[in-house]
Amino acid sequence: MSFLNDDHKGKTVIIIDEPSIVECYYEMDKIFLPECLTERAGNDRVQVLNQPSQHLYYRGMRVIDLPLPSAVTYNILSEQRLTEDRTLYSHSALWEIRDFVMQCQDMELVEKIIALDEKKFWEGKIEFDDAWSTAGATFLGVVSKRKAEGLRMLSRVSTYYERYHPAPDLDPQVTVTRRRSEWEAIHNRLQYLVTEGPVDDELNKLLEEIAPVLVDGEVMF
Repeated sequence: MSFLNDDHKGKTVIIIDEPSIVECYYEMDKIFLPECLTERAGNDRVQVLNQPSQHLYYRGMRVIDLPLPSAVTYNILSEQRLTEDRTLYSHSALWEIRDFVMQCQDMELVEKIIALDEKKFWEGKIEFDDAWSTAGATFLGVVSKRKAEGLRMLSRVSTYYERYHPAPDLDPQVTVTRRRSEWEAIHNRLQYLVTEGPVDDELNKLLEEIAPVLVDGEVMF
């Protein structure tokens, strides 16, 4: 092959003469995760990169074309099942991203996602209202604040919060009575366990958290 220069001598050379494959090579950033992206947050299951995208990625390879753009780029790292044509089952991606957002400690990122217009961004399809795991403190704090201020949030986030964190009874006397009885029951039970049974660190921690709420048998708000 006289058209090969000296740099290729002694090496195996694969010649591709198929326009569609050549086109893929030149559009590599549309198939694999672009190298120019910067990581915003992540763990061993999901990587979030700070740029909008029209695709979802699995370990650096595009596996889903999104019907709406996502506000950030998601790269799924956990082991996933792929279809025969090497695309990802979309519900698996939704669950992974949902769980990541609900446990994320980056307050700005959490607020950015839950405040999106669900008619314009793909994140509106994430099933927050069907979560199995408990949300983290950052997520609950951001949702609670936006709820109190009447700010926009994804409808499925709002549904999740209302389902597991219902508003207190509007009658303050009913609310105080109910809360006082609940706190006292928990507190008394913990005291009994500490006194009569084996004590572990988790039990002591619970007692320390609850005890300050009760002062002379009264609930402090």
